[in-house]
Amino acid sequence: MFDYIVKRQPRRSSFYAQLSKDEIRNRFSRGEIAGDWLVTANYFGESYCHFIRYPPTPANWISVNEFLDNTDDAVFETEFTPPKAAVGIGDGLFSFNGRIPRDLMWATWLAIAAVVVVATLMVRVLGAVLPSGTVADYLQAALVVLYVGVVVLCFWFSLAMNVKRWHDRNKSGWMVLINLIPIVGGLWSFIELGFLPGTKWANEYGSDPSG
Repeated sequence: MFDYIVKRQPRRSSFYAQLSKDEIRNRFSRGEIAGDWLVTANYFGESYCHFIRYPPTPANWISVNEFLDNTDDAVFETEFTPPKAAVGIGDGLFSFNGRIPRDLMWATWLAIAAVVVVATLMVRVLGAVLPSGTVADYLQAALVVLYVGVVVLCFWFSLAMNVKRWHDRNKSGWMVLINLIPIVGGLWSFIELGFLPGTKWANEYGSDPSG
């Protein structure tokens, strides 16, 4: 059985409710819901909150009168195709705008881990094989500076990807600060960003990158 979203007209109303069909019928009979109010099926999004955010989910709204006269939920079907994100990484590798899906988050984690491991090995190996002397000291110093630069770039890239993945969950990018909580914060972030799906359709941070 579907749940339904009911809202009072006009569109920007303070009344929203998530109800079953029997509850809508009962409230209508008691005069708590008017026949010209709007209703839609709740399979367009994860919760009714999607219908009060911007941009709104493009659901097919009908009047309560029409809804109660129909026995088939096909009345809510729509041919709307959600817009896809033009670029999965939002506005760029180091941008904090937009959304990314889970698969790109995993690719980010693996790529950063690989880059850091390779850079660390290169610094250690080259530092061990370079001969001693003034020139070698300069080369080693240059390697350390290069290594630090790579680590900083990887950190910024990882931070941007994490923020955009929180956006995909329709949560503020400031949620990255949860990683500052020892053990629990990192575990929470890992589970939510790595395993939980993003919100369906568009949310306030952009279109659905998973299509």
